[in-house]
Amino acid sequence: MADMRERLVGLLQEREALLFGEFTLSSGRKSSYYIDLRRGQSFPDIAASFADLGAGLVQDAGLRFDAVVGVPLGGVPPAVLLSQRLDIPFGYLRKEAKKHGTRKRVEGVVGERVLVVDDVLTTGGSLRDAVKTLMGEGLEIAGVLVLVDRKEGGQENLEDLGAPVISVLTCEDLLSAEE
Repeated sequence: MADMRERLVGLLQEREALLFGEFTLSSGRKSSYYIDLRRGQSFPDIAASFADLGAGLVQDAGLRFDAVVGVPLGGVPPAVLLSQRLDIPFGYLRKEAKKHGTRKRVEGVVGERVLVVDDVLTTGGSLRDAVKTLMGEGLEIAGVLVLVDRKEGGQENLEDLGAPVISVLTCEDLLSAEE
C-alpha cells in the first residue's frame, strides 16, 4: 500500500494538484503546501487511486456499514467511486435542506450505518458539523474516511463522536514529495 501512496502523491504533484510555496488556507492558517483535490480528482487515475486505497483501508479496518455518504462538496466524488468499489449504495449530505420536493438534507439510498467521506481534514470543524447533522438525521456513523489529513488537530476534534477516522494520505506523505 505504501507504493500506491507514493505513486498517488507523485501523480498529484505531476498534475499540479500538490503545490509547494506559501498559501493561506480557508481557515486563515498559513501553509507551505496546498492540495487542490478538486483538480486532482478530475483526473481519472488520481480519483481511482483514492478509491482503491480508501476501499482497502476501510476493509482492513473491518468497518461495517450500509452506505457511503459524501460531505459537500469535496467528499461527493470520492464517495461515489468508493461506493462503486465496495458495491454498496451512495448518498450525500446537502449543505441545507432543499426547499421543494421531499426537503431532504440527506440524498440517495442510505442505510442505518454509514461511512462518511470527505476530501481534506484540517481542524475538523466542518466535518464535525456534517457528522452531527447525519447523526441528527438518525444515522449511525461507522467511520470517517478522508482523502488527506493535514494533521492539524482534526482527528482529535472528532474523537468524541465515537467513529474512527481513516486517512488515505497524511501531510507526511505529501511533504515527502517536497524533499
